[in-house]
Amino acid sequence: MTKTKRTYPDLFVSGDDWQMNACLNYTHDMSYGYVEGYRRAADRLVEHVAETARDQDVFVYPIAFMYRQHIELQLKQIIDTGRQLLTEDESGHPTHHKLHDLWPLAKGLMRQTWSNEPYPPEFKLIDHFIQQFTAIDHDSTAFRFPKQKYGSRSLGGVKHINLRNLAECVHSFSGFLDGATAGLSEYLERKREWEYEARSEYGY
Repeated sequence: MTKTKRTYPDLFVSGDDWQMNACLNYTHDMSYGYVEGYRRAADRLVEHVAETARDQDVFVYPIAFMYRQHIELQLKQIIDTGRQLLTEDESGHPTHHKLHDLWPLAKGLMRQTWSNEPYPPEFKLIDHFIQQFTAIDHDSTAFRFPKQKYGSRSLGGVKHINLRNLAECVHSFSGFLDGATAGLSEYLERKREWEYEARSEYGY
């Protein structure tokens, strides 16, 4: 008796229903898709809970993780762009997930870039929220795994998280970080244009 070899579908392919085909790698810098994707996905889940009053006890984990990931990616983008602009450092950003280490780096680069501007009130707001995220999710594992590396329970002692409040708090400062990213990117683009023109004209 001959056995028929069973075939299985591939996971990551395009399909005939073109509306369902997500586009990747269509530009050199895909940072926007990552940063915005996590925020929008979290927002949609919050909207679902608000509209249906259901699934809050299971969606809380992906919602909180995606908001945290969104913040982490924003900070890393600021660090990466700021270093290229100010220090000629092409090494990018740290590869760890510790918001309490990333935020001071990002804040310092923003202060250097806009050194003549007054201290933004958003800085203290972000200080506050980064401290709170760090207190319950030190390195981006608490909302991904029920247990930590050494066996302790994740989110021990946390009884409730209001998802609407979480979303509002994140949105209260994420727009500021978006603006900082856009400003740094514009300065970096101008710097590169000036350097290109200088090399073309003067051979620098």
